[in-house]
Amino acid sequence: MIRNTKNAWGSISRLFHWSIGLFILTLIGVGLIMIDMEPSPLKWQMYGIHKATGVSVLVLVVVRLIWRLQNIIPVQPHLVPLWQQKVANISVILLYILMFTMPLSGIIMSLMAGHEINYFGLFTIQPFTQEKTVIGAIAREAHIYFSYLLMGLLTLHVLAALYHHFILKNNVLRRMLWGESR
Repeated sequence: MIRNTKNAWGSISRLFHWSIGLFILTLIGVGLIMIDMEPSPLKWQMYGIHKATGVSVLVLVVVRLIWRLQNIIPVQPHLVPLWQQKVANISVILLYILMFTMPLSGIIMSLMAGHEINYFGLFTIQPFTQEKTVIGAIAREAHIYFSYLLMGLLTLHVLAALYHHFILKNNVLRRMLWGESR
């Protein structure tokens, strides 16, 4: 099934979930490696990959949000306590906010510090200025702090999914893996 149902995630929602997740894990890995590297052509190449992938995530998150708003959200399994459902809903909202603000702050940081964004050789977004700006510095700080929040929330997200799968033995994880509704 392509669209979501009352009890299951559709294939498009699952594709968005896992592809954005993979991109974000790539961004985190590349980001953690590149910040500790000495200046070199490889470091700047990694920055380029990080920025272009970040633009991809921003576009995918916007399209995913549009898709989500046009689809039903599957209900939580009945055995999940109300407080866990509320925590899950809040964490989803926070994840969406961070999936939007992380790439946006990175783009602003780059463009407001005199750096272009080359999108995998297809096109280039030119910087707004050739000098570092206060806005660029604020975006940089936001990007750093948001990255820690995102890594923490993603860790909780994965741990919660594993808890549901291995401890509670319900179908929360299976619904996002295979779209199972039982």
